[in-house]
Amino acid sequence: MFSNKTVCVTGGANGIGLAFTRRFLADHAAVYVCDVNQANLDKLPELVENPQNLHCVRADVSEVEDMRRFFDRMEQENGGVDILINNAGINLNALIEDMEPETFDKVIKVNVRGAFLCSKYAIEQMRKKGWGRIINLTSPSGNTGGAYSNGQIAYGASKAALICMTKSLARETARQSITVNGVSPGVVPSNITNSWEPELRESLLSKIPMHRFGDPTDIANMAAYLCSDEGWYITGQVYHVDGGMWMLE
Repeated sequence: MFSNKTVCVTGGANGIGLAFTRRFLADHAAVYVCDVNQANLDKLPELVENPQNLHCVRADVSEVEDMRRFFDRMEQENGGVDILINNAGINLNALIEDMEPETFDKVIKVNVRGAFLCSKYAIEQMRKKGWGRIINLTSPSGNTGGAYSNGQIAYGASKAALICMTKSLARETARQSITVNGVSPGVVPSNITNSWEPELRESLLSKIPMHRFGDPTDIANMAAYLCSDEGWYITGQVYHVDGGMWMLE
């Protein structure tokens, strides 16, 4: 389905990001993964189909020069990016009295500035092609301020900003055949959810109408649909893939 496409997945070496990487490689895309964790990048070729189409780059999404070099490389090697998956993100929880300004800034820098930089350089290339797809990984915390626990002032703010960025970019790019959408995961295995206490996990499970946690492939499948030709008329939307949890909020 994506054999003639170049896909960029930020933070694509583990968790939900790995599911995105696997899905697009399985569909024969050329996939460029940037991640700050070199050890995870080194293991990645062993975890995917079609590793000959995988390109791994250690880079920080929040750093201008890193992203310029990364997107320049995609353009030089494959004519530029067609699909951008803004997946990279961090969550550093703390109540406001305990959160240092530097911690707040760090979350915003990765989650918001990172998505901004990647979108900026990707859209430059997509406009030349006259086609593009951007998927932003959002969160229910961007709507509620703290979907699963207190202390998400930085994370919730960053994801709310990403939702607004999704809609703004969708308006700006719609006439160039570029779509921009968000996917908001429910509770799926990730570095963030794996750090939760068992009591919190059980409490959340009881609130999911389907009464099961999701799988990273559920999120990747939604993204693949939105990036496909079938999803061409959808833009500026945020889709909750959460087993029905969002409708109870």
